[in-house]
Amino acid sequence: MPRIIAIVNRKGGSGKTVTAFNLAGALAEANLPVLVIDLDPQGSLTKGLDITPGNPTLSEVLIRGGEGFSDLIQVTHIPNLYIIPADGDLNGIETGLREVPGRELRLRRCLSKFMTRHFDYIILDCPPSLGSLTVNALVAASDAIIPVDCGSYGRDALGSTISTIDFTREEINFNLRVLGVLVCNVNSRTTYDQMAEASIRQQFGPLVFTASIPTSIRVDEAAEARKPVVFYDGRSSLADKYREFAREVIARCQGGT
Repeated sequence: MPRIIAIVNRKGGSGKTVTAFNLAGALAEANLPVLVIDLDPQGSLTKGLDITPGNPTLSEVLIRGGEGFSDLIQVTHIPNLYIIPADGDLNGIETGLREVPGRELRLRRCLSKFMTRHFDYIILDCPPSLGSLTVNALVAASDAIIPVDCGSYGRDALGSTISTIDFTREEINFNLRVLGVLVCNVNSRTTYDQMAEASIRQQFGPLVFTASIPTSIRVDEAAEARKPVVFYDGRSSLADKYREFAREVIARCQGGT
């Protein structure tokens, strides 16, 4: 069975898509087949991989119950990396599923019943909210990773995101766990960011990944080049950070610390 990892934080700009994109790239570089599912109607991850939605779209398949889900999978230009792209109609999922019984189970049903291909990891890039799409991701996932920047608003959102994950685990998905908190966009040259990262690590302890992601222009350059950092500038210190993060993810998924 693949590990299904939701990248989630209710705050926009917290680094969800960048984290999903570059974690998927680092796992793919390690010769692990990876599927990313872009659940964000903005479709930043889809655009970042230079993919356009096909026919049918993800929103159509979710609305009608999952049949044809595997047909949504597209090959990317990155070896071992595949994607189910977002489409603009995902905005209507909140309304379209409102009266549907078991609406929060739609994605899990797709993955368990209609997925015909094997992947070692499935990464769910969630929208910046805790609405139906994010709940669908948490219900389908085995694990959640919460990226958080060092700004005070990012740290404030961390608590409510963890509360939503806890509620989902208690009520619907008993096997869901927080795999870890990733501190990202860190400028270690500023006292503020040093103190903010230290505060997060003190509050959440071993839940925080050892690796933290520094702020770097390489992130934007790699996104512009439509490549994860490990494929854009594989010798950079930033690429090494994402590899370190990926190794921690693998170890935690296998039952390590």
